[in-house]
Amino acid sequence: MRKAIWILLLAGVNSSATAAWVKVGQDENVTTYVDPATIRKTDNIVKMLALFNYTNKRFYASMKVQTEYNCKKYESRGLSLSYYSEKMGEGQMVNNESTYLEWVPVSPGSVDEALWEIACKKNKN
Repeated sequence: MRKAIWILLLAGVNSSATAAWVKVGQDENVTTYVDPATIRKTDNIVKMLALFNYTNKRFYASMKVQTEYNCKKYESRGLSLSYYSEKMGEGQMVNNESTYLEWVPVSPGSVDEALWEIACKKNKN
């Protein structure tokens, strides 16, 4: 029984430690990463997890965002946001929001466009 409890506890270790974050881009305020293993496609809709590390620490140092991308309509919408006290989604989760935001067009030249391209390119038919 004790062994089973330890296995369950170890399985619950922070997923950031096991995520294979790939750097997408960086500017003076934020570095953006994605975990390609989180890409999931249903028809023309792709879900993907991104991580944002902030240069200037606010009440959080990093944020994970679960986003849906519409590969046909060139749109995206946020599904959930989790804010962390340390870089790379580490430390304490200081806030968590789950909401289905409205679909918005992807802005050319934006980080959202870079993320859309990763999500949709990997899943082109």
